Amino acid sequence: MNAPPKVGFLGRTFGWSGSRGEWLALVGVLAWLAAGYGIHVYARKLAIGESILLYALWMLALGIVARDAIRNLFGPVFFYDVVRTGRQRLTFALRWIYAGFVGFVLAMLYYSWLRGKVNYFNNPNPVVGTNELAQFGTEFFTTFILIQFLVVVLLTPVYVAGTICVDKERKILEFLFATDLRNREIIFGKLASRVLTLLMYVLLGLPILAFVQLFGGVDPEQLLASTVATIVTVIGLSSIGIWFSTMLKKARDAIMLTYLAYFAYLFISFLAAVYSNIAPWKGWWNTPVDLLGFSVGIHDFFWYFAEGNIGWQVLLLEAPRGAVARTELSERLTAYCVFWFLASALLLGHATLRLRAVTLNQAYGSPGGTRSRKKKVVTADGTEKVVVNELSRRHPAVGENPVFWKEVFVDSGTRGGWAARILFGLIAIAMIVPIVIIVWNELIDPDRYYSALTFTERWQRFRESTNLWLRIVTGILTTLIVLAVAVRGAGAISGEKDKDTWISLLGTPMSSDAILAGKFWGCVLGLRRVYFFLLVIWSVGLALGAVNVLMVLLDAMLLAIYIAAFSWIGLYFSMTARTTMVATVRSFFAAVFCAGGFWIVFLIGCVLPTNFAGSRNGNELETPASLLMGMTPPFVAGWVPMLEFDKDDMGPFHPDVPRGLGPAAPVLGTMIWCGFTAFLTVVCRYKFREVTNRAADGRGEVVPARRPSEDGPKGNRYE
Repeated sequence: MNAPPKVGFLGRTFGWSGSRGEWLALVGVLAWLAAGYGIHVYARKLAIGESILLYALWMLALGIVARDAIRNLFGPVFFYDVVRTGRQRLTFALRWIYAGFVGFVLAMLYYSWLRGKVNYFNNPNPVVGTNELAQFGTEFFTTFILIQFLVVVLLTPVYVAGTICVDKERKILEFLFATDLRNREIIFGKLASRVLTLLMYVLLGLPILAFVQLFGGVDPEQLLASTVATIVTVIGLSSIGIWFSTMLKKARDAIMLTYLAYFAYLFISFLAAVYSNIAPWKGWWNTPVDLLGFSVGIHDFFWYFAEGNIGWQVLLLEAPRGAVARTELSERLTAYCVFWFLASALLLGHATLRLRAVTLNQAYGSPGGTRSRKKKVVTADGTEKVVVNELSRRHPAVGENPVFWKEVFVDSGTRGGWAARILFGLIAIAMIVPIVIIVWNELIDPDRYYSALTFTERWQRFRESTNLWLRIVTGILTTLIVLAVAVRGAGAISGEKDKDTWISLLGTPMSSDAILAGKFWGCVLGLRRVYFFLLVIWSVGLALGAVNVLMVLLDAMLLAIYIAAFSWIGLYFSMTARTTMVATVRSFFAAVFCAGGFWIVFLIGCVLPTNFAGSRNGNELETPASLLMGMTPPFVAGWVPMLEFDKDDMGPFHPDVPRGLGPAAPVLGTMIWCGFTAFLTVVCRYKFREVTNRAADGRGEVVPARRPSEDGPKGNRYE
């Protein structure tokens, strides 16, 4: 019998056998990559439409030649997940809402344009020229692209970031590991199914854009570029969500960190790219360094880092005067696609490699919050040996409410590991950097800008600038806090059902009010570190004399009201939803609406009809707009920390603002939020009693909420 051939390093690591077929496949991949590089070089001489066509043919060639490999890449997980996701009622509802909303905006804009700019209905012989039609087409195209981009950015983390985490919580992923499925089939199968669902929103808008083409004014190349940029954004944001879903254990953490990571990247990269060009030490930033034959500076690094920022790309396109050259649009689009292609490849590759190791470690590894230390000890006989000492985090005593102890001390905060720490650190640095810049420009090097001012005047300007920074940071942190507590509340009760601990919890002698109170305080106190960071910001403002201490105390009271209300929002949907994913989706969009999304309803339901009615100044809407400002939590939280109560500080709530409510607007808004919080408290309390089938009688003892009637047929009727 012949001995089996020896397997080398390539065979052990990559399954390389060195056969003729594998060599042909390798040559084909190299030829395909060489063709892509040739298209990239040659596309600079072509229009953007021709470049997109060449790239599409290049990808089509890969799909035809390697169709078996692509099918094996996704595996059966793709077909199962795409059918299951496509049949959900939420998917159908969101598509109908999106299509109806876009169609309604098109009809309203067209009617407003005919009535206002063209004066079509008051003219006995109306004539609409081609220039007017082209102008309308351009305006609607810009509005539609903005709406489409915002919709996919809001929906992508919700659809993608919780896919693997949900399977972890429901113990489904462990059964997938027991099959012949590989990591890449699980990762790419779930990614492709969710991306395909999200791309339906892009395809849904193509007939509307095709209809707008009849008006003119829409460059087909701009249409192609915007569509490609939207698709690339969906893929890139989905890759971030899949990576967080692989590395984290809970869907709520993965969804929130995906949003935070994307918006933090947009803010930090834009700030770094812009400020590196206007910084006082601009010469140092532009000092090049020779690296492997290339001259690269820190300024160039910041510009490369911002290539995936859609706002930065639009700014570069709008920078030249006049129409943007086609070659420049093509270069911007190519840079944007290359950035997200590399980022997606790195994130998906790392997620594929670490899927099994991370999941099994989370399920069967050391419990969270423990760490081990190795140390040498000397035994009685004089020999040395290494022992491992397991140290766990110290928690306070359990107390009378174990649910409160678990939610506040054991399951508090976001378990994101080193990735979450780095992300939170970057966000904190991004919020602290502006105050450092203010100190530099106002105090350390004031002669550059305010050489004629005295120190007292410079100090006053410094206090005003610091107050502005404090109010902006407070508004941003308020937005993050209210969204985070709503998402955390969404998994407080439904997560118990997913982990099969809900029945055990109901088997305890705790009352429904005690369980609900523990879950509520877990939502409120789970973000203690963020509260501490906000307290540090306020302390800095108070130490510098940049904010009134009474207004800080008032802002803390308002923030407590908002946190309580959004916690109840998340808990309510956690009671009513079947799974944590459904509860998270509902809670997030409800929180976005309550945090300021109702302004969209006001714009569509009030501003546009008023404009249709012939109103030119819109003064009659200033009073309701002022009231809505007083009901917007991030705006009010950022407005309250005032310095001197002058007109600049009070802004739209100043008493001298015509047709405004003045300070009465935030007072009325706060009263409405207090009533809304009390209403949610009562509703959630009675709903939780219904869910747990418990109630408290007059003596405070726990009895079943519903008891079978003795005279009912077989106990199916209830009293």
